[in-house]
Amino acid sequence: MATRRWITLVSISSACVTALSMPAYSQQGPGICPALTHVVSAADSSFAGLSDDPAARPPAVQAPADCRASASSYDCQWQVRANADNPSGAASGALQALGADIAACLPDAVHDVNSPGRQHFYIKRGARRVTVTATAPAASSLRLVVTR
Repeated sequence: MATRRWITLVSISSACVTALSMPAYSQQGPGICPALTHVVSAADSSFAGLSDDPAARPPAVQAPADCRASASSYDCQWQVRANADNPSGAASGALQALGADIAACLPDAVHDVNSPGRQHFYIKRGARRVTVTATAPAASSLRLVVTR
């Protein structure tokens, strides 16, 4: 009986080590959290300085021109690509995943709209309110707008 438990324990441990050491899918890329927190932290002053800041661009954005910044908003749009989590490359599935990423990344954000075509969050920062809106303007594109 002790040998059977030992074999089970070793098997489970080996499976866990194997799972943890597996590389991520090459299609997954880095998450949106670092860029999103960088943009939201800029809401205290102005988004205008983010125009040429690569740290502010979501990882799926291909060209700097796909993001625009003004004093009160930061706006990016990109094409959705098929990957392991979204094999069809449809914007609707990608939008739901983006909404979940935003919620996980910004725990103080209130998720007040969760619809098939729109995800909306707001964050109270003192007297200011920062809004984060993700939409699917076309069948294969996403748009993220952060305003103050």
